[in-house]
Amino acid sequence: MRLNRRELMWMGTAVALGRPSPWTTVRAAADRSLKITGVETFSVQTPPPHWGGRGWVFVKLLTSNGLVGYGEVHPGYGRTRGACHSAVAIVEQELGPEIIGEDPTRPEYVWEKMYNGPRTELALTYGHTAPRMGRRGVTICAMGGIDMALWDIFAQSLGVPIYKLLGGGYRTKVPAYASGGHAPPEQAGEQAMYYMEKGFRSMKMRVGGMDAPHVVEGSIAR
Repeated sequence: MRLNRRELMWMGTAVALGRPSPWTTVRAAADRSLKITGVETFSVQTPPPHWGGRGWVFVKLLTSNGLVGYGEVHPGYGRTRGACHSAVAIVEQELGPEIIGEDPTRPEYVWEKMYNGPRTELALTYGHTAPRMGRRGVTICAMGGIDMALWDIFAQSLGVPIYKLLGGGYRTKVPAYASGGHAPPEQAGEQAMYYMEKGFRSMKMRVGGMDAPHVVEGSIAR
């Protein structure tokens, strides 16, 4: 069986990650049958009690062998319905069609293709980016959601968790905090108690811009 450089790298990765049958991984890499077949999104609006809400957009990548990858687009804070709709359109109508048929185990290449568009090969050949118009703001957020889903599929294809591909873990747990602080000053205490009842022992506080035009007074009161 003849192996090219990429296939040898795949086998080395599998061995390093403790895969029981690295040759199976090599054969899967050799036939390159794993392709992106579909890109879908779904959005969620979740209003915490009494203090506004936040929107999420999730990306779902479908593949030729049944693996499914998920990622999250973060379009902003607060009431972000407009940004969520924009992110959905970018994922489904602009970026999605460009990556159909690509190998999801090459997340770095797919990222470059989304970023550079028709100038991808030019960018890769000369070693610097040549981004197409509009590669800022919500578009980058949309690319981030797809990128997460690609790494999800890549890790599944090797039978390992994603963190194994990103340097390995060195903690077994991390403390969580509530991303709150949106309540007006007179309700800030109530919001803090709400999160404490949910088991949180720390909460992010927002001060400054959301207290305009009385920034200093409002921030102190909060």
